[in-house]
Amino acid sequence: MKQFLVGSAVALVAAFLGYAGGWLLKKRDDDRRRRSLATALLVEICFLENTFHDLYTMKTPGYASTDPFHTMIYDAAKGDLLLFSKETLRVLSYLYHLTSDARDFLNEVRLRGVEPFPVDPHWVLRTKIFFAAKLVGEAKRLLEKEGGHWPGGLPTQKVEYPNLPPLPAPAFESFDPSKRTPARNAHA
Repeated sequence: MKQFLVGSAVALVAAFLGYAGGWLLKKRDDDRRRRSLATALLVEICFLENTFHDLYTMKTPGYASTDPFHTMIYDAAKGDLLLFSKETLRVLSYLYHLTSDARDFLNEVRLRGVEPFPVDPHWVLRTKIFFAAKLVGEAKRLLEKEGGHWPGGLPTQKVEYPNLPPLPAPAFESFDPSKRTPARNAHA
């Protein structure tokens, strides 16, 4: 009977240690995923903020040439968003809801073209952008608190028409013109 009790105790300790080890590994993996997602969302929100400012400061609407708002990281995150605190989720949900609302309105303006609106559509878009942009600072603060790392500003690039800068050297050998075989360059 004593051997049975000792064996049972060892089995219980081993099961507990296995469970605790698994829990620690899952927690470590969840923490890593939360920090990585927070960093990716910081980059995406930086691009969104640039888009907000570009559209808000336009003197005349440039709807035909303006790219839509990009929210691919947030859209793909799905269940991983639950790794964040309730406050972070609340702010992110509201920010991306307002961003989606502005995107939908911008697409509606593009589809309707010159068809009249009851209110100036440029004013409506700028108002929607204003409310979304107000949340960017809070979202940044919360994502950094969640472990996201913001390395600093994005590089700005400026090109004036009609000048174009030269392309950088190819990063992949297969696209380097000096290393192509004559058969691949036959059309040139």
